[in-house]
Amino acid sequence: MLGSVLNSKTIQVNSTEQSDPEERHPHLLQCALERIDSMLNVSEIAKEWDAPPDSQPEKMPNASSFYHVWCALEFLSCNRSRMCTGDSTMDEDVPLPLRTMFGDGVQFAGCTLVHLLGQRTLYDLWNVSQHVINVHHCEEVKAASDAQIALVSSKTSRHKSEMFSVQTTVGTLDREMEEKAARFVLNAREMRATSERIFHMLEMTWPLGNRAPATFTPPPFTPPVKTPSSPHAGHAQYLR
Repeated sequence: MLGSVLNSKTIQVNSTEQSDPEERHPHLLQCALERIDSMLNVSEIAKEWDAPPDSQPEKMPNASSFYHVWCALEFLSCNRSRMCTGDSTMDEDVPLPLRTMFGDGVQFAGCTLVHLLGQRTLYDLWNVSQHVINVHHCEEVKAASDAQIALVSSKTSRHKSEMFSVQTTVGTLDREMEEKAARFVLNAREMRATSERIFHMLEMTWPLGNRAPATFTPPPFTPPVKTPSSPHAGHAQYLR
């Protein structure tokens, strides 16, 4: 299985032809990335999964863009429950987390394809899981600020906090939804940290070079037209 991905001839070292003893030969990961990149281009999968630089969820030229599909898969995997280390009593109805079943292999494969296809920028820009993390962080900062204001302005803030319901910028969350949101954010943060380490390794091993910058334009906005017959005209007519 590994031999079908790696080109064994590429990683063979001929010591007799080595002129410089300090010369570095390609390591196994670099050879694997070269083989995968070649397979993507020869099979034309790279064209099928291509994403233009100005691609966005609202206007996506190619619905099969890999970064969009991978972001959706990451979002779904973050909704799965977590299993504590050493917890042998698992409910059969509760699905196992993907990391428990496959380790980091699936995530490493997805990040590798995103990197080789040159879609890292789009992945970072339109990552829904990262957006949820940012919103949650904003809520944490807002809650801490509100608590500090309430503590300074009122001596009864402790009594009020006992009756406090979880109010966010998107509405009031019940206890079940709050636990699900906290679990999602925990999974998303762990996945994000792992992805950053994987991308760093890929960039060091297989640099793609500088890419042409893409320009993103905001949606068109037409300001409201001020008509002369608004409040003043009505007021003048009322005075008559």
